[in-house]
Amino acid sequence: MQSFFTFSDRALKYDCPSCGSFCCKGKGVALEARDEVVRFARLEPRMASLVYPLNSRFAQIMDVTDGCWMLRPDGLCSIETDHGYDDKPHTCRFFPFNRIFQVGDVRVVDFNSKICPLTDSSEARNGQSWADLQKQIDAEGPTFFGRGDISPPEGAIELGWAAHEQLVRDAIDAHLDEPDYAAFAAFQEEAMIAVMRRQPMPAHHSPQVLDRAEYLRSLLESWRVHHGVAGDPRLADAARTASRQAALLTCSWRLSMILNREAGPYPGTIQMLPRHLLAAAHLLEAAHVARRTAPGLRAATELFQGASPLIGVLSLFLQKAHIAKPLDHGVATDVQPALDALSRELLKGGRTLAETAQEALSPFPAHLRSMALSALAFGNAELVVE
Repeated sequence: MQSFFTFSDRALKYDCPSCGSFCCKGKGVALEARDEVVRFARLEPRMASLVYPLNSRFAQIMDVTDGCWMLRPDGLCSIETDHGYDDKPHTCRFFPFNRIFQVGDVRVVDFNSKICPLTDSSEARNGQSWADLQKQIDAEGPTFFGRGDISPPEGAIELGWAAHEQLVRDAIDAHLDEPDYAAFAAFQEEAMIAVMRRQPMPAHHSPQVLDRAEYLRSLLESWRVHHGVAGDPRLADAARTASRQAALLTCSWRLSMILNREAGPYPGTIQMLPRHLLAAAHLLEAAHVARRTAPGLRAATELFQGASPLIGVLSLFLQKAHIAKPLDHGVATDVQPALDALSRELLKGGRTLAETAQEALSPFPAHLRSMALSALAFGNAELVVE
């Protein structure tokens, strides 16, 4: 079985010994319950009593914040140094590319960018290769990763989801040097339209893609104005860096949303994904402007996951929307006047969210505009798209 990698070949790199992350330094080690538990107990019988079951498939060594029990002071794994690489648990051998599962008859090989601080090696192309990972996967045997772990979402097979997501994955390299994420989002929207209409796929920088990119760039600019970064002299560099990071993570981010248990049918999900990812790239560029130390790929994924409600609201900026009851921040009373203004306009309905936000919040400073929109996103208000 061939594997579907969610990243560009050799574009992501990691270095365990010099890393300060908390994967094997505090996040626990999972053991395959059938064989690896016994093998670990044989290698280190004094630790055998600290292994406990997680579920029918995996067990875990009791984890502590000091790090994995097998971690040496120099950052190396004592199982590998004392016994050899093949005796390491499966999770450790593959980490951070250990999110391996099957969607129907497709094996997906994803990476753990929320824990591992992977770095961009797309220029040098000296990162993790597909070929090496495939050799590791093949060596595990045909049944190790199970079969059909996740069912494809409704409508996915009919639209050829694997080929479509591979098309997006293969477009990553063509969009790494863009000034912002608008062009890649535009390509994804045009590709989605082609899939839905059973039409030929667009070229990366075809006229229709470039036209749509300009349209999305105007949406991006409205977010920048709202969050007070539009005129910042650092914005151009921040936007380019954020766009590159978001591009590298695009396929992984897309699949995390498509395969989410709460996600709807595939056709609906892929329609909203491009603007969702564009909104994430915008928040990431704002973070680059604000931060004294530039966020890396791990921070980008943490932002993508943690700010999902706000990203969702931003992605609806061009949709007409309203609310049924006034907004209430509940804590920061200084924000309430901005919320009241936003509430009044949203209760009326009939206009796009962008128009409503502009009308209601333009008199307020950027920090109150941003907090009001966040209150809408993270609060318990029900935003109804008309």
